[in-house]
Parts: sequence; C-alpha cells; structure tokens
Amino acid sequence: MFTLLSGGEQQRVVLARALVQEPNFLVLDEPTNHLDIKYQIQILSVVKSLKVGTLAALHDLSIASMYCDYLYVLKDGRIYAQGKPKDILTTTLIKEVYGVNCHISTNSVTNQLIISYFPMLGDE
Repeated sequence: MFTLLSGGEQQRVVLARALVQEPNFLVLDEPTNHLDIKYQIQILSVVKSLKVGTLAALHDLSIASMYCDYLYVLKDGRIYAQGKPKDILTTTLIKEVYGVNCHISTNSVTNQLIISYFPMLGDE
C-alpha cells in the first residue's frame, strides 16, 4: 500500500511514523527530496513546529535558510562554515563551496534570504 502513495504522502507517513515514537531528536536525510514546493514547505513547517532538536541534510539553501536556525556547510566532507544562515550564506561562500555565482537578497515581506543563482554559460 505504501508504494501506491505519492512521494509527498510517503514522506508524511515516514515522518508520522517517527513522531509516534516521541523522539527527543530527529535526524532527517533530505526529507524534502523529490517533493513539490507545497510539500517541502508543509513537511519542514511541521518539523519546525515540533520544537524537537533536528539535524537535517538539505541541499536547497533557500529552504535551509528559511527553516534552520543554524547551518553547517560541508565541502569535501568537512565543515567549511557554520552559523546562522544570514551570517554565513554569502555569495563568496556559495561560489567557493558550490562553484556557482549568485545574488543574495532579503525578502521584504518574510525577511528571509532569497538566493538567486546565475546560469552557467560557457566554460564556468
């Protein structure tokens, strides 16, 4: 039956199964992988509202900055930077770690970071 569920439904079932155990701490490995934005926001909003310690691996820096109080940025298997999203997510860090250029601004409504990536053209 589980395999008949959509990706978003499967993620919610897995999260519910973990929460029934009343954990003190959650470890989430890409909990929003392959989900559309509605379910990404829904799942991370639920996790954030739980007030349970959580360590989550997330690749979407905008989503990570929206839901995480503290980030660890890894490069080559080592911690490259750590701190509050607004303190460490810079254009320089993103270029050095991910090899892409970007523009970072703050949303005037939500006060959240907006990371806009530039397309890679030519031999970048």
